[in-house]
Amino acid sequence: MNINQNKKLDNPYVEKYYDAQVASLPGSYADDRWHSSPVREFEYQQTARALKKALSGCRYEKAIEIGHGDGVWTNIIHEFVTKELHLVEQSTEMFERARSRLAGLKNVTFERSDFLTSNPPAENDLIVAVRCFEYFENKEEALKKMRKLLSPGGRIVIITKNAELVTSSSVQHHKLHSDQVSRYDMRRLAASADLTIMKVYPAVMRWKASYAPMRFLFDFLQKVAVWSQGTLVVPFLSAYATESHVYVMHA
Repeated sequence: MNINQNKKLDNPYVEKYYDAQVASLPGSYADDRWHSSPVREFEYQQTARALKKALSGCRYEKAIEIGHGDGVWTNIIHEFVTKELHLVEQSTEMFERARSRLAGLKNVTFERSDFLTSNPPAENDLIVAVRCFEYFENKEEALKKMRKLLSPGGRIVIITKNAELVTSSSVQHHKLHSDQVSRYDMRRLAASADLTIMKVYPAVMRWKASYAPMRFLFDFLQKVAVWSQGTLVVPFLSAYATESHVYVMHA
């Protein structure tokens, strides 16, 4: 894994980082992160498209969303859940904003906790973690816990940042980005948790996204990859121009 041992990422650092960041915002985290520029809106639309595809084809009675932040993806997940959606978030600021933002949703329960010490319901048809897995201090144990919480035939959907992405050294060496996961590492971690990765495809594809023609090109490539669930991809771009991947797993 892409870990610099001199600046090891841990759960307290991630919690404090996001508490401070979110508390400083005059508006919502979702608006600032996903809707404040054309590039961020582009990334939001790609991620939403990939998530909907990963959830499609089923309805889930019981589900868990891990690391829900301020609830930016919860409405999408909730559309596929028929009975109970349990949310787990360790950041106090994110947790409180999500409770306010999602107050109108039915059959949703909230738990403020680090996932490994959380106590969510068992026998879930679906477990989702969008853009938080790269922050887990112990990824192997996190996957094993997801496996235990999954009902037979259930589905795990993880969207996580890609360690192979070609990006600036300032981004690569930021502590928050120091433990991202490659596709090879994710396959190894899944196998250790007795999980099978059924589908892998880009959640966000981009390169020089500040230019509109490049956004158009990579949006088209990502649409094809999502539609084909990873069977129609350009190998080089899938590795090095993919900011985050979707992993669909089954026990």
